[in-house]
Amino acid sequence: MLCPNPNQGVPAKGRQLTPSKIDHTDEISKVVEQIGFEFEVRGDVLRIWYYMPKSYEDLPHA
Repeated sequence: MLCPNPNQGVPAKGRQLTPSKIDHTDEISKVVEQIGFEFEVRGDVLRIWYYMPKSYEDLPHA
């Protein structure tokens, strides 16, 4: 029997952990810099510039 909503009616076993967010910005930025790419980080977006002119159209504001 399938539940219409998979989050309802399912018995939970064990303890549920609080959701966490891990920020990998520093590690990823270092690797991208070592490769030699020109890039910019704004908010949760890392944009690698591979074309000219630079377009900030979809990049979050600083």
